Amino acid sequence: LKIEGEVEVKGNVTIDDATITVTENGTLTLSENEFGRATVLRSAGGSLVGPVTRQIVLPATPNRNMSTVEQRIAIGLEGVKVSELVGDIPTWGFVGADDPAGFANIGYWSANADFNYAIIQSTEDVLPVWEGVYLALAPAESYTLQFTGTMPSSDLTLDIPGDAFTALLGNATNANLDLNVISEQLGANKVGLDCWNINTLQYDHYVDGLNTNGLNGTLQPNTTCQFLPSGANTLTLPITGHLPNGTEANPTTDLDGKIVFSAENASGYRDETVIAIREGASVGFLASEDAINTSSLYSACDLYVLDDSNERMGISQISFENTDSVFFELMLGAN
Repeated sequence: LKIEGEVEVKGNVTIDDATITVTENGTLTLSENEFGRATVLRSAGGSLVGPVTRQIVLPATPNRNMSTVEQRIAIGLEGVKVSELVGDIPTWGFVGADDPAGFANIGYWSANADFNYAIIQSTEDVLPVWEGVYLALAPAESYTLQFTGTMPSSDLTLDIPGDAFTALLGNATNANLDLNVISEQLGANKVGLDCWNINTLQYDHYVDGLNTNGLNGTLQPNTTCQFLPSGANTLTLPITGHLPNGTEANPTTDLDGKIVFSAENASGYRDETVIAIREGASVGFLASEDAINTSSLYSACDLYVLDDSNERMGISQISFENTDSVFFELMLGAN
């Protein structure tokens, strides 16, 4: 199949044992619908050849008293230059930006950069495919990013050094991704994943099938997650075997009980924190069982529990096998 005109995919396209080629005169744009970002599923050797355009709408209304709005995305396409973002968002701090003065408002995670944060130098810089991209945006209702590259044609790998300050990676499959694909590879470095919510402008949590704020163990295309490595690891992101637009992975959890606390402010910003009772769980904080609350104390709505060791947790797993009671403070940070 050849695309020689303009095609916009809002839902899903499945390519099974076939090739779709976007010609020089054709355009294929992946946008979104009410279920989320458009997806491309490839199976039985199916491939998508030629330029593909991804369209992403990013809210940019501050949820706290800040002069800029933080967003995080993954590009998910190969060969995308920074110049693709100029004109979609205000840019500053690098050669070719709207304003070349100041600290660059675009950066990305890199294993080799100081504090794992690579700073953009020029519009000619090529953005990474699945390492997370940091954006500082001038406040506005929203921005629409539109960038063009090619689909990754083979599985992606990412080496994370043991001394990494943090790791920020994203869903570069161009399909909905079951978070277990990532978490099951962490092995001895298993920790909770914090996944960026573009609407609340803070992180949702995922660990052991438990999640907050409707994350449900599913990453939409271009969504990012971070974790704090405790050792070197190599992660592989397959480009096949994922989920279409409108479909979610629903992790099963074997629990003895669960308590979900929720808060919402007058502006509609909300947050959750979860206490789960699971046989064999520890009572104190354990990185492989519990999710550290990584949001700011100055968020519009940031809910978490605080244990007697002053550990801030978005998800806490406990057991009453060796104790009769566990004490938590329920904390709410808001402005």
